[in-house]
Amino acid sequence: MITLEQRQEVMCETCHTIAEALHQGIDAEVRRLARNIPIGDSQTVYIEYRKMIQTVCEEAEVMRASSLPMVAACKDFVAKDGEIMVEAFSSFGQPARGLLRNATESTCRKETNACARDGQNVGARIIPHYHHELSKCELCSVVVRDVNRVARRRNLGNKDALTLKERRAALSEALDTVCTMLIARHSTPLWPSSSENRLTTACDDLVDDNEDDIIDALAALKDDAQVSAESAVCRRKLSMCSQSDEL
Repeated sequence: MITLEQRQEVMCETCHTIAEALHQGIDAEVRRLARNIPIGDSQTVYIEYRKMIQTVCEEAEVMRASSLPMVAACKDFVAKDGEIMVEAFSSFGQPARGLLRNATESTCRKETNACARDGQNVGARIIPHYHHELSKCELCSVVVRDVNRVARRRNLGNKDALTLKERRAALSEALDTVCTMLIARHSTPLWPSSSENRLTTACDDLVDDNEDDIIDALAALKDDAQVSAESAVCRRKLSMCSQSDEL
């Protein structure tokens, strides 16, 4: 039997994951359709959002990597609030800078209250517009927060904890995609494209140089630990943040 707080976390992460799955599916569909448009031409393409969301719980790769309670919550969400998610994506238009973040905020926090108790909008405090170069500490905090959050989805709501080997595997998979998803999760329409390139490159360098240390520190972190994931990795393990840095 899971607690009310755990059930709320399952609902919130499920909503986030559905939004990410739709965003990835939409992006892939736009790329597929664009291949049939001659260079220099401009055409309107139509995305079947409703068709995508009806199959997201069974077919989306990010949902297949989630816990059984999240898959069950996905089916409930689609049945009850799927249309709200569809309207959010369609109202914001084609895949563009800020689409995923705007659609997630609209659906998960405002329209459905799936994340009503979730006070942490991942990355929003640290990189609201990314008009400045991130420090090593800021970048590390954003990356680690994303990785830890995504890896937790593998077992969220389950009674039994993952083994150390399973947790390391979940963290490794999350690290594999964190840099490609960083822009989608956190960008706004105000971001200059040059900032996106710099952030992605900096993220790739951080992960390439510190992947094993990040996995070691996060795998050893207990769910009830008094220290945050960012502090465990960025301050204690990698020494990229000082005691005065806000995490």
